[in-house]
Amino acid sequence: MHEPAILSEQQVTAERLAELLRQEEFLAEVDQDGDVRVATEEGTFVYIAVDEVRRLLKFYTAYRFRPNAPLSGKLSLVNRMNDEVVFTRFSVAASDILLADYFLSYDGGLLCHQLVRSLAWFSRVVVGAIANFDEDDLVQ
Repeated sequence: MHEPAILSEQQVTAERLAELLRQEEFLAEVDQDGDVRVATEEGTFVYIAVDEVRRLLKFYTAYRFRPNAPLSGKLSLVNRMNDEVVFTRFSVAASDILLADYFLSYDGGLLCHQLVRSLAWFSRVVVGAIANFDEDDLVQ
C-alpha cells in the first residue's frame, strides 16, 4: 500500500477511500451520491458510504429479483441467508431488490488493510450466499 497503514478519522473520506482502493488495483470512483463505487473481482459493484457522524463505513450492494419471483420466496431466501451467513445482512428493498450490507467502524481510525480485506470478504460472502442459497433461481 502506498497510503499510511492507518487513516485517522479525519482522513476517512469517500475521495480518500477511492484513491486508496485504486492504489490497490480496484476500479473505484466516487459516484454522484458521494459513495465510493467499486468493481470487484467477482464482477459486481460494491458501494461504500461514509457516515461521518457515527464513524461507520457502510458496504452495500444490490441485486434484482426476477420479475416473477414470489414475495414469499424472496423473504424465505433472505431469512435463510441471514440465519446461515455471518458478516452480511440481507433484506428485500422495495419489492424487486435484494440488498446486502455490512458496517465497519472507523472510530479511532481505519487500518487500510482492513478496508481492502473487508471489501473482499463482503463481495465474496454476498456472491457465495446467493450461489449457495438461491435454489429457486430468484435472483437475476
